[in-house]
Amino acid sequence: MFKKTRDVKRIIERYRQELKNFNINSQKIILYGSYAKG
Repeated sequence: MFKKTRDVKRIIERYRQELKNFNINSQKIILYGSYAKG
């Protein structure tokens, strides 16, 4: 499970970077679905 968690975090970080490349600044990214906690 740790590898999957790490993969998800990496994907989210890549997504955040892509948003930044389009001058979209995000303070928070919300994850929905089976990998979300809370």
